[in-house]
Amino acid sequence: MNDGSWVFIDNLTANTARCLAEHPLASQGAVAITLAAGCYVALAAPAWALRVTSDRNLAATLSLSGLVAGACLFTTGLFYESLLMGASGAITCMLLVHVYYAACMVVACGAMAFAGVQIFCALHVRPAPLLRATIPGVLGAWLFALSVPVYQFALILRGAP
Repeated sequence: MNDGSWVFIDNLTANTARCLAEHPLASQGAVAITLAAGCYVALAAPAWALRVTSDRNLAATLSLSGLVAGACLFTTGLFYESLLMGASGAITCMLLVHVYYAACMVVACGAMAFAGVQIFCALHVRPAPLLRATIPGVLGAWLFALSVPVYQFALILRGAP
């Protein structure tokens, strides 16, 4: 847990907790959408990668990154589903939580950095399809916004300082 110096993360976690508590039906719908999006991203990543680039190495990297992002989104959905069950059903295995959080942060930050570089290149270096930048940027931001509260909730439920 943090000491309050990270206002953005504290607000994100507090707002997520409030929404989970006040809107259980909408929360279950959001969990279902996150699970479905994780499956879709993982399955569509290879085809999307081949569509946005003709470079085989970049396509392989985008495909692998999409598979990992889909797995992280799916895992995020499972974590939120366990949180909706209450403290007794929440997944709080710290090894799993730490591996999950590290993977989500790497994928989310990498996707947003990739999107930023692609937008810069499209505007200043050579024309490139912005579809190559938009989808990873949105997925990265979504994954970041979902994974931070999961980690915070796991720490709270485990009683870690």
